[in-house]
Amino acid sequence: MPSNTAHTPGASAPSVTDSPAPWLIGLPFGSAAHVVWLYYVVKEAEDGIRAVRVALERANGERDRPAREGPLAQAEPIEVQRILHDAVGHANLVPWP
Repeated sequence: MPSNTAHTPGASAPSVTDSPAPWLIGLPFGSAAHVVWLYYVVKEAEDGIRAVRVALERANGERDRPAREGPLAQAEPIEVQRILHDAVGHANLVPWP
């Protein structure tokens, strides 16, 4: 018996809005005299606090350790921004409080 396989375009395709928007996390490393920023796109976090934790874990990993110049710079704030796309697909960075 044939099944009804009619397809409405886009009905079964995952929507961009179904997944949480990614985060851009900027971590300052070094001293007050010389700061090196490492930026991470974090897709798997639901909120800014979790995104910062993921970024810190990545920064402490083997791969990124040589890029850092010293410890996390206490004089500079960590940058936390949400990457949102408008209706035509342009990416916008929205600061997280």
